Amino acid sequence: MSDERIVYWVRHGEVHNPGRVRYGRLPGYALSTAGRAQIEATAHWLAAQRPAPTAVVASPLERATESATIITTQLAIEPPTVDPRIIEALSRFDGLRYRADLWGHARRWFDRRSSDESAAEIAARTLDATLAPTRIAPALVLVSHQLPIQYLRAYIERGLAPPRPWSKRRRCSTASVTVIAVRDGRAELRAYLEPSSNA
Repeated sequence: MSDERIVYWVRHGEVHNPGRVRYGRLPGYALSTAGRAQIEATAHWLAAQRPAPTAVVASPLERATESATIITTQLAIEPPTVDPRIIEALSRFDGLRYRADLWGHARRWFDRRSSDESAAEIAARTLDATLAPTRIAPALVLVSHQLPIQYLRAYIERGLAPPRPWSKRRRCSTASVTVIAVRDGRAELRAYLEPSSNA
Protein backbone atom coordinates (compact mmCIF):
# COMPACT_ATOMS: atom_id res chain seq x y z
CA MET A 1 0.00 0.00 0.00
CA SER A 2 1.14 3.56 -0.64
CA ASP A 3 1.99 5.88 2.18
CA GLU A 4 -0.55 8.35 3.44
CA ARG A 5 0.35 11.80 4.64
CA ILE A 6 -1.69 14.31 6.59
CA VAL A 7 -1.99 17.98 5.73
CA TYR A 8 -3.30 20.27 8.45
CA TRP A 9 -4.69 23.42 6.83
CA VAL A 10 -4.73 26.07 9.55
CA ARG A 11 -6.41 29.43 9.21
CA HIS A 12 -4.38 32.23 10.81
CA GLY A 13 -5.47 33.69 14.15
CA GLU A 14 -7.68 36.74 14.65
CA VAL A 15 -6.24 39.94 13.16
CA HIS A 16 -5.89 43.33 14.85
CA ASN A 17 -8.28 45.35 12.69
CA PRO A 18 -10.05 48.07 14.70
CA GLY A 19 -10.98 49.94 11.50
CA ARG A 20 -12.82 46.89 10.14
CA VAL A 21 -10.99 47.09 6.83
CA ARG A 22 -11.25 44.36 4.22
CA TYR A 23 -7.51 43.80 4.39
CA GLY A 24 -7.23 40.87 1.96
CA ARG A 25 -3.71 40.95 0.56
CA LEU A 26 -2.82 44.33 2.07
CA PRO A 27 0.39 44.40 4.15
CA GLY A 28 0.59 45.39 7.79
CA TYR A 29 -2.21 43.33 9.36
CA ALA A 30 -0.81 41.31 12.23
CA LEU A 31 -2.41 39.08 14.84
CA SER A 32 -4.34 40.56 17.73
CA THR A 33 -3.62 39.50 21.31
CA ALA A 34 -6.61 37.16 21.07
CA GLY A 35 -5.35 35.85 17.73
CA ARG A 36 -1.98 34.90 19.19
CA ALA A 37 -3.75 33.06 22.03
CA GLN A 38 -5.91 31.22 19.48
CA ILE A 39 -2.91 30.05 17.48
CA GLU A 40 -1.04 29.01 20.62
CA ALA A 41 -3.99 26.74 21.51
CA THR A 42 -4.05 25.31 17.97
CA ALA A 43 -0.27 24.80 18.07
CA HIS A 44 -0.61 22.90 21.35
CA TRP A 45 -3.24 20.65 19.72
CA LEU A 46 -1.02 20.04 16.68
CA ALA A 47 1.89 19.05 18.92
CA ALA A 48 -0.26 16.27 20.40
CA GLN A 49 -1.12 14.71 17.01
CA ARG A 50 0.49 11.51 15.72
CA PRO A 51 2.32 11.61 13.49
CA ALA A 52 3.30 15.07 14.64
CA PRO A 53 3.83 17.69 11.91
CA THR A 54 7.47 18.09 10.98
CA ALA A 55 7.16 21.05 8.60
CA VAL A 56 5.11 24.25 8.44
CA VAL A 57 4.43 26.27 5.30
CA ALA A 58 2.77 29.70 5.34
CA SER A 59 1.13 32.18 3.06
CA PRO A 60 3.45 35.18 2.57
CA LEU A 61 1.04 37.55 4.37
CA GLU A 62 2.05 38.74 7.83
CA ARG A 63 -0.82 37.24 9.81
CA ALA A 64 -0.09 33.81 8.32
CA THR A 65 3.69 33.89 8.80
CA GLU A 66 3.21 35.11 12.37
CA SER A 67 0.79 32.25 13.06
CA ALA A 68 3.17 29.77 11.44
CA THR A 69 6.09 30.94 13.57
CA ILE A 70 4.06 30.39 16.74
CA ILE A 71 3.29 26.86 15.55
CA THR A 72 6.91 25.97 14.70
CA THR A 73 8.03 27.29 18.07
CA GLN A 74 5.50 25.06 19.85
CA LEU A 75 6.49 22.05 17.73
CA ALA A 76 10.23 22.79 18.18
CA ILE A 77 10.90 22.40 14.46
CA GLU A 78 12.52 24.49 11.72
CA PRO A 79 11.04 27.95 11.02
CA PRO A 80 8.23 28.04 8.46
CA THR A 81 8.78 28.35 4.74
CA VAL A 82 6.55 30.46 2.48
CA ASP A 83 4.40 29.34 -0.46
CA PRO A 84 2.61 31.97 -2.57
CA ARG A 85 0.09 29.37 -3.74
CA ILE A 86 -1.69 29.54 -0.39
CA ILE A 87 -2.02 33.33 -0.23
CA GLU A 88 -5.37 35.04 0.40
CA ALA A 89 -7.83 35.33 -2.50
CA LEU A 90 -7.41 38.37 -4.73
CA SER A 91 -10.37 40.74 -4.25
CA ARG A 92 -11.34 44.04 -5.82
CA PHE A 93 -12.66 45.16 -2.41
CA ASP A 94 -9.34 45.14 -0.53
CA GLY A 95 -8.86 48.33 1.47
CA LEU A 96 -12.55 49.17 1.86
CA ARG A 97 -14.28 49.22 5.22
CA TYR A 98 -17.15 46.81 5.86
CA ARG A 99 -20.54 48.59 5.70
CA ALA A 100 -18.91 51.99 6.20
CA ASP A 101 -17.94 52.33 2.53
CA LEU A 102 -20.96 51.06 0.63
CA TRP A 103 -20.41 53.53 -2.24
CA GLY A 104 -16.84 52.29 -2.64
CA HIS A 105 -18.07 48.71 -2.80
CA ALA A 106 -20.66 49.63 -5.42
CA ARG A 107 -18.13 51.48 -7.59
CA ARG A 108 -15.65 48.60 -7.52
CA TRP A 109 -18.38 46.06 -8.23
CA PHE A 110 -19.08 47.72 -11.59
CA ASP A 111 -15.47 48.59 -12.42
CA ARG A 112 -14.45 46.30 -15.28
CA ARG A 113 -10.77 47.05 -14.71
CA SER A 114 -10.83 45.14 -11.43
CA SER A 115 -11.96 41.61 -10.71
CA ASP A 116 -11.89 38.90 -8.07
CA GLU A 117 -9.95 35.67 -8.30
CA SER A 118 -12.34 32.90 -9.25
CA ALA A 119 -13.20 29.99 -7.01
CA ALA A 120 -11.72 27.63 -9.62
CA GLU A 121 -8.39 29.48 -9.60
CA ILE A 122 -8.25 29.45 -5.80
CA ALA A 123 -9.10 25.74 -5.58
CA ALA A 124 -6.54 24.84 -8.26
CA ARG A 125 -3.61 26.53 -6.55
CA THR A 126 -4.48 25.28 -3.07
CA LEU A 127 -4.96 21.73 -4.32
CA ASP A 128 -1.62 21.98 -6.09
CA ALA A 129 0.02 23.04 -2.83
CA THR A 130 -1.67 20.15 -1.00
CA LEU A 131 -0.55 17.50 -3.48
CA ALA A 132 2.90 18.97 -4.19
CA PRO A 133 5.40 16.11 -4.60
CA THR A 134 7.96 18.05 -2.56
CA ARG A 135 5.75 17.67 0.51
CA ILE A 136 7.56 14.61 1.83
CA ALA A 137 6.74 15.01 5.52
CA PRO A 138 4.27 12.41 6.86
CA ALA A 139 2.37 15.31 8.42
CA LEU A 140 2.70 19.01 7.74
CA VAL A 141 0.88 22.27 8.39
CA LEU A 142 -0.17 24.82 5.78
CA VAL A 143 -1.15 28.18 7.30
CA SER A 144 -3.50 30.09 5.05
CA HIS A 145 -6.74 32.09 4.91
CA GLN A 146 -10.48 31.61 4.95
CA LEU A 147 -11.38 31.56 1.24
CA PRO A 148 -8.47 29.39 0.04
CA ILE A 149 -9.33 26.78 2.67
CA GLN A 150 -13.08 26.94 2.02
CA TYR A 151 -12.73 26.56 -1.75
CA LEU A 152 -10.22 23.73 -1.40
CA ARG A 153 -12.63 21.91 0.88
CA ALA A 154 -15.53 22.54 -1.51
CA TYR A 155 -13.52 21.08 -4.39
CA ILE A 156 -12.52 17.98 -2.42
CA GLU A 157 -16.05 17.35 -1.17
CA ARG A 158 -18.09 17.87 -4.33
CA GLY A 159 -15.92 19.08 -7.19
CA LEU A 160 -15.98 22.75 -7.96
CA ALA A 161 -19.69 23.52 -8.00
CA PRO A 162 -20.63 27.20 -8.26
CA PRO A 163 -19.65 29.01 -5.04
CA ARG A 164 -22.35 29.07 -2.44
CA PRO A 165 -23.55 32.28 -0.79
CA TRP A 166 -21.32 33.40 2.09
CA SER A 167 -23.83 32.25 4.72
CA LYS A 168 -23.81 28.69 3.36
CA ARG A 169 -20.07 28.13 3.04
CA ARG A 170 -18.43 25.60 5.32
CA ARG A 171 -17.15 27.03 8.58
CA CYS A 172 -13.54 28.19 8.68
CA SER A 173 -13.03 30.11 11.91
CA THR A 174 -9.77 31.79 12.84
CA ALA A 175 -7.16 29.27 14.08
CA SER A 176 -9.31 26.36 12.87
CA VAL A 177 -7.83 23.17 11.42
CA THR A 178 -9.05 21.39 8.29
CA VAL A 179 -7.48 17.93 8.15
CA ILE A 180 -6.82 16.44 4.72
CA ALA A 181 -5.31 13.04 3.96
CA VAL A 182 -3.28 12.59 0.77
CA ARG A 183 -2.82 9.15 -0.78
CA ASP A 184 -1.99 8.15 -4.37
CA GLY A 185 -2.22 11.75 -5.53
CA ARG A 186 -5.73 12.20 -4.18
CA ALA A 187 -6.96 14.38 -1.32
CA GLU A 188 -9.65 13.35 1.16
CA LEU A 189 -11.25 15.51 3.84
CA ARG A 190 -10.87 13.91 7.28
CA ALA A 191 -12.02 16.52 9.80
CA TYR A 192 -12.68 20.13 10.66
CA LEU A 193 -11.78 21.24 14.18
CA GLU A 194 -11.56 24.41 16.26
CA PRO A 195 -8.97 23.60 18.95
CA SER A 196 -8.84 27.18 20.21
CA SER A 197 -12.54 27.12 21.13
CA ASN A 198 -11.75 24.55 23.85
CA ALA A 199 -8.81 26.50 25.28
